[in-house]
Amino acid sequence: MARGDVGNGMMLRAKSNPYEKYMPGGMDDSNGFKESLTQYGQAGDVYRHILFFGGGTLTRANPVLWEAERIDRKQAEGGRKESITELEDDRAGRRVGGLMDQAFDGKFNRNGLRDALRKELCK
Repeated sequence: MARGDVGNGMMLRAKSNPYEKYMPGGMDDSNGFKESLTQYGQAGDVYRHILFFGGGTLTRANPVLWEAERIDRKQAEGGRKESITELEDDRAGRRVGGLMDQAFDGKFNRNGLRDALRKELCK
């Protein structure tokens, strides 16, 4: 499968965010994610940002990502605490996309990518 196809699929999945309901520890639990990715009520929306920015990185959709990040930054500057976490999720999503890019280029095998993603996202 081509990286653009994977990226587009990730962005589409982010739009519906079906994973949000799979936060078994509830909205106040990081559920294995780094606290910085789920704090201030972000909880399951971490999935939306990671998938959207990771997929956008793979598809090279930089103008779309810049606009989404601009909106999150504006909200954070306006005092919305959850947007502070959204910006961290945006950055983590870009890093996830970068790691996946490297895997497509053969710099990681499946296990190496898994380990790198865990290091990036998990406690």
